[in-house]
Amino acid sequence: MKIIFVNWTTPYKFRSDFEGYNANKTVLFDTEEYTMVDYELLIHIAAILNAKKYGNCPVKLYTDNVGYEFYKKHNVIDLFDEVDITTLNDFDKKYQFNAGKFWTTGKSIAIANEPPPFIFIDMDLIIKNELPKWIFNYDLVHTHWEIQRGDFFVLRDTLLKQGVNLPLQYFHQNMLMPNTSFLYINNTELQKQYLDLHIKIINNDYIKIPEWLWLMADQGILGYVARELDLKVESLEDDYYIAYHESYGEKNKPGYLPMWLKNPEYRNLHKTPKLWYEHVWIAKQIIKDNVDFRKEKCKSYIDILRDNNSELVDKFLHLT
Repeated sequence: MKIIFVNWTTPYKFRSDFEGYNANKTVLFDTEEYTMVDYELLIHIAAILNAKKYGNCPVKLYTDNVGYEFYKKHNVIDLFDEVDITTLNDFDKKYQFNAGKFWTTGKSIAIANEPPPFIFIDMDLIIKNELPKWIFNYDLVHTHWEIQRGDFFVLRDTLLKQGVNLPLQYFHQNMLMPNTSFLYINNTELQKQYLDLHIKIINNDYIKIPEWLWLMADQGILGYVARELDLKVESLEDDYYIAYHESYGEKNKPGYLPMWLKNPEYRNLHKTPKLWYEHVWIAKQIIKDNVDFRKEKCKSYIDILRDNNSELVDKFLHLT
């Protein structure tokens, strides 16, 4: 078994089509050459080092030529036990689509390509302890379930009007959506059907590509296929993430909707020990905007580098 990471750089060429945090961070760049802010590179390194420390298995990178050279320039490439640039290079040659909208497609291609069983970890998810053995009893383990609302809730009619090439037998309008920041996969048919649906969605001419379509192509179809195949599926967390939740400042008001809700019928006593981790994605906008918070978080990531005896500590001390 291996742990895989993915750094697909093609979306950078389409950054004018980015939305949300991706758009906000790229306004900092005035170069056509692929790059990222220092604190994001630091997060990548912390995630890689802790995966090596706690995973007890080889750590592999899927990237392309540009990503390889970027990591090599910053002394990151040698942190991996294995590097695959062929898969994503070949994919980029074969398909032409808006990678600025479907910006996680590189992840989907790597997930479909890697021989199971394996673990996928987002570049901004940092595990904090050894992988629990209960994970390996399933076809699919993901981070947590999500309840989509607002713009991310997709009706059957919306799907048809958009012209999405998705066989309707897969589409389950009201089901929960699996978050894909952490995945354990041990089912080749899941990978095969997931890849097929992903290509069907992205390889299409759209007048407009809404964010819900990107999210469906990344996360939604993984849940659809798992249900279609009636797989054995579990999540790291019992809590559900709620899209379009209210801010914490509304906590004491009637009808407050928090970011996380616990399913009272769910009793996962078998999910011990717990996998502790930090998914930085939730805090990235605050890290970007709040200097004091950024310094505090960067210090914690530098501490991870120190704990792993990394020679890269000095490179990031300026962030504190």
